[in-house]
Amino acid sequence: MSTEHLELDAEYGALAFDCYVVDHWKDDSPEESQQQWERLVWEYQRLSLKERNKYHHRTQSIPMEITPTHVQILRTHQTIYERNLGIPNCTGIQTVWLRTCYDADVAEKYADMKADAYVIGDKVLDDPARYAFAEDWRMVLGRMPGITDFWGLSDQNGDGAMLKYRSGLDDGAIRAQYERIEDADAQTLALKALEFQALLYLVDREAIETGLIKLLWLDEHGCSAWENRVAPASMYQLAGALLGATGLGELTQGNATRGCLIEL
Repeated sequence: MSTEHLELDAEYGALAFDCYVVDHWKDDSPEESQQQWERLVWEYQRLSLKERNKYHHRTQSIPMEITPTHVQILRTHQTIYERNLGIPNCTGIQTVWLRTCYDADVAEKYADMKADAYVIGDKVLDDPARYAFAEDWRMVLGRMPGITDFWGLSDQNGDGAMLKYRSGLDDGAIRAQYERIEDADAQTLALKALEFQALLYLVDREAIETGLIKLLWLDEHGCSAWENRVAPASMYQLAGALLGATGLGELTQGNATRGCLIEL
């Protein structure tokens, strides 16, 4: 993925959050630029995907025209790579590798983990100047608000009148079917999976020290709806399972303990 040139779908004005910024940015705000940006990010995250759809709808044909001022705002707070990586993709659950610990004493161990791992689509956030968040991994949303738009909605009629979550979150028939599952763990996992919008491979200090990557299944609001762990050497098999739409219950072999190890 390019770090120097914007993809067509990532041009300024082509992402939904760009539209949100254009609509809500106030040049006369008493806030500093970073403060105003972060406030808009968290406001956007509080919206449901259906509430965000009007911003996505405005980007569907061609990038909207935005002023040089708005372009400068976007350039200031996002890199080209982050914008390219943030292009929504409705082909399945999307993954992002995020390293938040850059302590020298675990650098060698991290390098070994990374060498053993496999990341779909080369979506890697690994830069101490930008992602040294320590335990506050949600700060990544301040740079990539669109992570939570990855899976998104399906426009059933093409006019925005009938929007459905691709995850099935708002499908009453599916939810009713899952609620009838007798096994409590299987039911929990099936219902939880309806919330997922993206999968974050989190590599913080704890992950490096234990040698296990944290899998954070993010919901539409950028919160961790569920967590698992996986060994770096198992990530290739995990990638294949995700591409094959393997469910959470199968991935965890029915283990509904939050944070349990996925063994493939």
